Amino acid sequence: MLSNKCNKKLKMRIDVGLSGHVAYIAQISSIVDIDRLMNLHWFLFQIQYFLSNS
Repeated sequence: MLSNKCNKKLKMRIDVGLSGHVAYIAQISSIVDIDRLMNLHWFLFQIQYFLSNS
């Protein structure tokens, strides 16, 4: 499970990303860290999807 801090960062990434403020995202955290979080989020989503459809 992602920590609370990571969840907040992820939510911010999504909210801010949708409004197109890419520069602001970069200020919140390093790009590598954000990308790693997004990859983890996607991975967890895939597992959840697989389990719910098996």
